[in-house]
Amino acid sequence: MIRYKGPLLRGLFFLFLMSCAGIDREAHINYRIYFKQGKYKEAIELLKSSSLAKDKETKLMFLMDLGMGYYQYGDYLKAIDTFQAAKNLSQELYTISISKKAKSIVTNDYADDYITFAKDNGCLLVPNVLDELFGNKKLMVDTVHPNAKGYTIVAKEFYKVIKNYVN
Repeated sequence: MIRYKGPLLRGLFFLFLMSCAGIDREAHINYRIYFKQGKYKEAIELLKSSSLAKDKETKLMFLMDLGMGYYQYGDYLKAIDTFQAAKNLSQELYTISISKKAKSIVTNDYADDYITFAKDNGCLLVPNVLDELFGNKKLMVDTVHPNAKGYTIVAKEFYKVIKNYVN
């Protein structure tokens, strides 16, 4: 069994360990001790029995730590599965968070400016055209850009506003 003990991997591991903030702190400290001693199986069991996986705020860290434990133990398939679950969770957590912030900026911070500009310049305004899209993974390719279904919704919203002006 080949184990990579390089500084990058250890640095990433301890970065995640240090991000633990109070919840089940004792279990996490003991996990770290077992991990440093090379008792990976015990470290994994201790981590799995902790409350870290139950709290939304610590689940990502739990998955990363668990993946590192599996990796060091030599159970690479479980490590890959666990890291994939962590990746999926991070995308879910941060996509929704970024999308909500983007929606807030686009729909709230500049709404009055858009309305004023449209009135002053005789322009048509399609209000809140992105409301249905932000945060909806089925309608977006990333946190900012709609996919084909998303653009279809946008097009329908635009058409509602311009249909009386089109021959």
